[in-house]
Amino acid sequence: MNNSDVQTHQASYETIFQQTGLHDDARFYRWVARFVNPHRESRVLDVACGEGGLLAFMAVSSAVWLLARRRKPAATLPLPSASIRWFLMLFVAAQVAFLLVPDQRHMRYLIPVVPLLVIGEAWWLASCWRRSHAIGALLMVLALFTNVLQSPRVRIPLADLVGEMTHAYRGPMDGVIAYLHAHAKPGQTAKIPYDDRTLLFYTDLTVEPPSIFTQDSYPDWVIIRRDWIPAAFFTGGYFRRVEAAYERIELDVPDTQWQNREDPGSHHFRTMQAAPRVVIYHRRRTS
Repeated sequence: MNNSDVQTHQASYETIFQQTGLHDDARFYRWVARFVNPHRESRVLDVACGEGGLLAFMAVSSAVWLLARRRKPAATLPLPSASIRWFLMLFVAAQVAFLLVPDQRHMRYLIPVVPLLVIGEAWWLASCWRRSHAIGALLMVLALFTNVLQSPRVRIPLADLVGEMTHAYRGPMDGVIAYLHAHAKPGQTAKIPYDDRTLLFYTDLTVEPPSIFTQDSYPDWVIIRRDWIPAAFFTGGYFRRVEAAYERIELDVPDTQWQNREDPGSHHFRTMQAAPRVVIYHRRRTS
């Protein structure tokens, strides 16, 4: 499959999503689009060696723990009773099934498992400390102050948290709402492909449904969020008519996919300076 075939297949999926309304979920589109990528094998390897690095670390550490327990049982902490182990395994299995079967892989749905993971990590660290104070102390420092035991992308979460608390974060909707408060009038109309509820809550504008964003309509304000708009939209006749009849306004805020996310892998602790800027269009007054 060559690159032109890939683009054709992805365009077909995009058309289907537009007709069904599923194009509002850009994550789902990108997930499906990966399966028409001729280089998807390398993606599997990337996940196995990169994002899956934590699984390899857990497997190796478990093997080391079992070996140490056989040689020196007193050097490791005892396991919980069989009934507790079965309860924990069934609880985690049910939670994992809930995350994998539907397309709801969000951090907020994983929160019930976090206390169990923390207890398991504490037990594992205590076993390491009991085995060797030096190794246990090193692992405790890494667990408490870094993320090297959980992610291949090394960061210091506490430093990121302090940075976020001491520096104002500005996402795309911060700039959009501030500009509309200053320039829009109550009762005017607007369209946006995502975050329409933010406009409804914070402004007095009449907002068109995001599902008809790509259809021909000419409200007072057209707000662009590129991650939620099909690429074909920007080369179509409707967008060219919008550019001709509207004033283009570029805001000094990043056009990121979300305002921000609670998921650790998607959360921004600082304003994204390198991202493209949000663009909105204001309909020119006709004399």
